[in-house]
Amino acid sequence: PELGICMLDGTEPHEIDPSPKDIVIELFSFMSGEVYSNNLPAIKETNALYQNNLQEALNTLKSCKAVHDQLEKYYAQAMDFHAVEGLATELIAEIQDYARKK
Repeated sequence: PELGICMLDGTEPHEIDPSPKDIVIELFSFMSGEVYSNNLPAIKETNALYQNNLQEALNTLKSCKAVHDQLEKYYAQAMDFHAVEGLATELIAEIQDYARKK
């Protein structure tokens, strides 16, 4: 961060939209076409595995969200939001009081 430099992979799904002040160096332009061609089967296989794993992760997160939403229906009914708000206010006051004493 001190240098103001960032290196990242901007390939799908990590597409980037650099600002006009950004300097972008496309590292693929330095790669030998022969090296790429020789490794294309492995690159394609790795990409397919990546895409499959990404989709599986997204499906798992979707399932987790569905379970969370279902649980929320139960605990939201039993939740005393007014009491929680009161405790939060007390806690903030206690932290501010502690900070003043320091």
